[in-house]
Parts: sequence; structure tokens; C-alpha cells
Amino acid sequence: MIKNVNHTNKKDFETLLNNFWKGASLADCKKDASTTGQFLYYINGKAVGLLTCSIKKEYVPGCNTGKVAYLEGLYILPEYRRQGFATKLVEQFEKWAQKHSCKEMASDIEIDNDISLQFHNKMGFEIVEKTIHLKKIFKEN
Repeated sequence: MIKNVNHTNKKDFETLLNNFWKGASLADCKKDASTTGQFLYYINGKAVGLLTCSIKKEYVPGCNTGKVAYLEGLYILPEYRRQGFATKLVEQFEKWAQKHSCKEMASDIEIDNDISLQFHNKMGFEIVEKTIHLKKIFKEN
């Protein structure tokens, strides 16, 4: 069963969230966009997966509209993977995106995450760009 995240299940969401984004909170998932969505997948009362998403109005690589539904994060507990729960969460995300009048969906993954790439491909996503992010730390004077 999929539920929207609210004050009653916020703790379940944040517990799962910290399995892949250490120290992250529900507030962190909501801070960078005016419209966000968070969903939990429950089995017999236990939260086993989550999806967090947003609507991006700025440039999104490969997209042509000014309003793109963005899959920010998807996580399923290891013992519940490959049972269709991630697919059901993405299908819920698609409904959410259409309800918000989006015509496109986008996502990003780590460049070496082949399992995630296979899943995204299965869900109809296509690669539009590959990038490597770099940084430089200034020396103190």
C-alpha cells in the first residue's frame, strides 16, 4: 500500500531516507522546490520503500517543457527489492506528475549505478546526458 508522507508517518520516511541520504530529513526533501511529493510503500504496516519527487521549473537536461516532474530519490529496503515495489512507487509518481500537469519526467543516477540505470530504462526513462561534476577547494591565504 502506498501512502503520502505526512506528520503521522514522517518518522518512517526519515528512517528509510537515512539509509541512502545520511542525515537527511523530510524538510531537506522539500526545501529546494515549491512543489514536492513524498510516498511510502507499506507491507503489513512496515514501511519498506520510499520515493521523493519535485516539480522543477528551471532547466532539466533533455527536457523541453518548463515544468518537469523530477524523481529525486527512490529506495527499497534490500530484503524487499525485485518484488515490484519500486515500480509501483514510480507509477504513483507518474500519476502525481500528471495531476500536476507535467508532460515530462526526469531523474538522475550515479554514473556507475548499473542497477538503477536498468530500472530507469525499464520504467521508460532514457539517457539524455552524462556528466562528471568537479570541484576545487581554495587554499587559505
